Amino acid sequence: MPTATKDAEIKFRTSDELKRQTRRVYDRWGLSLSEAFNLFMRKSVEVGGLPFDLRPE
Repeated sequence: MPTATKDAEIKFRTSDELKRQTRRVYDRWGLSLSEAFNLFMRKSVEVGGLPFDLRPE
């Protein structure tokens, strides 16, 4: 599958703690945060929404 040129930039704000925890999760998979968010966005497009179920607590 050919790779698309990555020239768009997305910026968002989050807490340092959430970023640290998230980075630790994806480090175990050998993924950067950028790679992980690209996977999330691709899957969102594929399924036409959030790629997981949301349930009330």
